[in-house]
Amino acid sequence: MKSALGLNREDTLFDLEPDRGPDQAQVLGNSDKKLLVADRQSLRVVNLTVSRKERDIQAKASKSFPPLSDPAVDLTDILSTHAVDDGFLVELPDEVRLINPHGSFPVISEPVAHIRTFANSRRYPDTALVIREDCVSLLGTYVTTQQDS
Repeated sequence: MKSALGLNREDTLFDLEPDRGPDQAQVLGNSDKKLLVADRQSLRVVNLTVSRKERDIQAKASKSFPPLSDPAVDLTDILSTHAVDDGFLVELPDEVRLINPHGSFPVISEPVAHIRTFANSRRYPDTALVIREDCVSLLGTYVTTQQDS
């Protein structure tokens, strides 16, 4: 795979083997310098970086997002993904889930018509507008370091 920044330079693709046939990784969403990737039967987040000296693009598995093998998320059922500040909203046929460094969480338990996020906004990177059949919802996501007791 050739780098987008230079000729005859190769990309570093985290720990995937090339040409794996039907088990190839698939990019489901992107957010600034993060990719949501379906790899085998798990989801993982990959960080993209550009080497200043070599100007090569590197993709490395994120240390803050462990690989997620969530039985609630069938990779073949994912309709769309939407970036939020610290994760992704994943639209499934009958629900919307939030994937962040702490796991996968149901956000809306019904089909939705449209999701709009504002990941590049200065003030609202953790906000999503969700249009449902009978209403519109404004969602805010955030990550806390405190455990509920």
